[in-house]
Amino acid sequence: MREHREFFAVIPKAKTAKLVRTLVDRVGQVPHAEELQAELLDESIAWCKSERRNFLRIRLQTRLAGLMLARGSFHEALGLAQALLREIKRLDDKPLLVEIHVLESRIHHELHNIPKARAALTSARAAANAIYVAPEVQADIDIQAGTLASEDEDYKTAFSYFYEAFEGHNSLKQRAMATRCLKYMILVQVMTGAVSDARSLIGGKQGVQYSGAAVEAMRAVVEAYADRSLAAFQTALADFKAEIVDDAFISRHLQRLYQKMLEGNLARLVEPFSCVELAHVASLIGLPEPTVEAKLSQMILDGRLLGTLDQGRGQLVLYDEADADEAYEGALGVLDKLGGVVDGLFAKAKRVR
Repeated sequence: MREHREFFAVIPKAKTAKLVRTLVDRVGQVPHAEELQAELLDESIAWCKSERRNFLRIRLQTRLAGLMLARGSFHEALGLAQALLREIKRLDDKPLLVEIHVLESRIHHELHNIPKARAALTSARAAANAIYVAPEVQADIDIQAGTLASEDEDYKTAFSYFYEAFEGHNSLKQRAMATRCLKYMILVQVMTGAVSDARSLIGGKQGVQYSGAAVEAMRAVVEAYADRSLAAFQTALADFKAEIVDDAFISRHLQRLYQKMLEGNLARLVEPFSCVELAHVASLIGLPEPTVEAKLSQMILDGRLLGTLDQGRGQLVLYDEADADEAYEGALGVLDKLGGVVDGLFAKAKRVR
């Protein structure tokens, strides 16, 4: 890069910007080359500052913020993105403003600040409405919208966004991103319990077109969920770590799914008993006793299981569902009426004064 700077000085600035950005993209495609890419970006940004090439510098800093996000440096990425937003608003470069707002939304999401992530995405959409948005950028907006909808457990809306993003990346022949969107589509179908729809996606045109380790990973998850098998679920996570566990979005939602499956299996196992040893429940479900005890305790506290834990004896004692006592509801109604009467008397007493 350094030896070509004299050449960059004599060619048009637009051509220079394209060459530098292409070089950064190529380095980014090399596996495990994040450090090299960060080094290249830092050097290029310093050169842009010295040559006063502000537009190229802003583009490269945007790429650097994205790299920081990928490496887990969320606060540094957020600080850089917000500084860029202030600068871009003065320049009124709406296409770049859209990209940075989407990046800001992704960073806030990783920091678990969902309201700010949603606000940044709304700003991106508002800026996008005033200009032509490239299909790739629109697909990024749709992915982020689907991600935030999933956080609210609105999986049907999330599916529609992921489908739009899949169509966008598929039309651009971007296989990696299209495969990622397909994985998310299958995931949200599983989260809604629509196993047949998830299987249709895997066995349909999209699944065949993008067949590979990613689709096989999701197939293993779907079949484990269909069989209600915690062991098969854990095997899928172990066998497809790169496709499932290393994807933060999928990993987070599969943890929710695992907890849901665990609760369902435990509720089904303990249903026939009025009193059962925790060791026996643990042996039936194939999990360590402390894990089972902690989960049963949580289910009792959340009101999803009627019973108590006798830790001295290592037993779970279950109660029958109690019939609703109408006397309590009647008493609450009387107290509510009395409260209204007292408030009325107090208002009249104030007027007498």
